[in-house]
Amino acid sequence: MTTERNRRLAHKLLTVLRKDYGRPRAHVTRPAMEEMLVGILAEGASERKGASALSAISRYFVDWNEVRVSAPCEIASAMPGLADALDKAALVRFVLQRIYDLANEMTLDFLKEKSPADAAKLIEGIPGFPEAALARATLLVLGHEAFPLTPGVMKICRRLPLLPDGHEPAALTHLIQGMVPKHGMFEFHWLLSEHAKNTCLPDEPSCGACGFRSDCRTGRRAAVVAGPALKRKKVSRKCK
Repeated sequence: MTTERNRRLAHKLLTVLRKDYGRPRAHVTRPAMEEMLVGILAEGASERKGASALSAISRYFVDWNEVRVSAPCEIASAMPGLADALDKAALVRFVLQRIYDLANEMTLDFLKEKSPADAAKLIEGIPGFPEAALARATLLVLGHEAFPLTPGVMKICRRLPLLPDGHEPAALTHLIQGMVPKHGMFEFHWLLSEHAKNTCLPDEPSCGACGFRSDCRTGRRAAVVAGPALKRKKVSRKCK
């Protein structure tokens, strides 16, 4: 259940992080297909590594149709620095085949005219498909209001906590949609992603640079350890 406290905190996140990181420059940086594939390749890794693996595949193969008909070991060989490369290569190939079966082409354009719920239903039949990867493409590129719970965004939402532990991705996405207006979904995702890269790091978060440490379980623990010396530092604005 979405509480009033969570709605207020989500609003605070938007307000404070806008001051730290500004507003997103653009909603679209890649075609929907590529955005989705980055989501698959970045699963359990990082955005940078996922994007690097995608670029490597693009250099190695002529197009996504060639990737679809290639052996997983050949796809994996194009991205040797990626963890679980063979497993991810098999999933990429399987997803591309399923999309080809649905659309008879290597594009997600056929989802543009469908509702988020209908788009999700079409993809539900793909075993092992990371839900966050589809939500990423539908929100960032296709304009749907499905929220991409990428690892960085999920981490912040759990630490605050805006989201509980031990729930399925679909249930967590539904909770986020109850806190953030549809028109603010992209900005909320972008701001939390920037905060995850600059401040709310996985192993050594910079709690002294965060304006939410009093709301955050990790931040409160850091304050206990550091005592009164923990002061908020100015956040770097290099991302602008």
